[in-house]
Amino acid sequence: MYFWATAFGVSAESPARDFSRPQRVVSINLCADELALRMLPRGNIAALSFYSARSEDSTIETRARGIPRTHGTLEEILSYRPDLVLAGDFTRPELRRGLGRFGIPVAMFEVPKSIGEIYSLLEKAGRLFGAEEDAARMIRELQASLAQIPSFARKPGIIFYQTHGYSPGAGTFENSIIEAAGGFNLAAAAGITDYGQMDLEKLVGLKPELVVFASDQMQNRTAAGELLRHPVFRSPHAAAGVIETFEIPSRFLHCGSAASIEAVTELNRRIAVLAGETIP
Repeated sequence: MYFWATAFGVSAESPARDFSRPQRVVSINLCADELALRMLPRGNIAALSFYSARSEDSTIETRARGIPRTHGTLEEILSYRPDLVLAGDFTRPELRRGLGRFGIPVAMFEVPKSIGEIYSLLEKAGRLFGAEEDAARMIRELQASLAQIPSFARKPGIIFYQTHGYSPGAGTFENSIIEAAGGFNLAAAAGITDYGQMDLEKLVGLKPELVVFASDQMQNRTAAGELLRHPVFRSPHAAAGVIETFEIPSRFLHCGSAASIEAVTELNRRIAVLAGETIP
């Protein structure tokens, strides 16, 4: 039983139990929602997180309709009588301990930091759900989709820019998306690892050909979000010399998953324009 707990990231607070295929799964994590719905029979899912119902956040909003949603409180989770709970990096430790006291296993899923880590995540979920063949198929489909992404001789300089002036550098999923789409991450080249702050003066000095925003951050009306609407940024059809911007739907960026190929595809199309290439 200990092997099951260690191999699948089940929290140490929870006693291991033998599930060849869990029967009443509750997910309290947006990214785990997608894995559960894509790999488990619908009848084996007792509840998904409330985020799965939000079209701006979730890639499975339509498919998830009709499945109960949970806000992830201990009392609510227990009411579904789960035999497995799916959680993520930001799940509160006290909640995990509480579930452990009731003998409920908790499987933890970390957000991948590269496309390669998506494959490992899918394999892990496949073993956990008894759906190894589904996982292998999803990996093959993702690899085939990535193989069809056009490559260009010139790699335009790109920066992902976020609220509070954060820019993803080396070792981030956004960096992986830029590279897969055929671009060059200027933040990584400037020495940023993980998520580092970059003021507008430095950003302009790096002379990016494109600055990429996540759609949900563009809707942020706080002072932190106003930075993304600074006059230095204009639409792609503005006068020459103004930094061009591009917006990617946040639902393709929240979780490193098979659906993230959509972010790569959309960015690749925009890069083709910058590189003077034509995609058939």
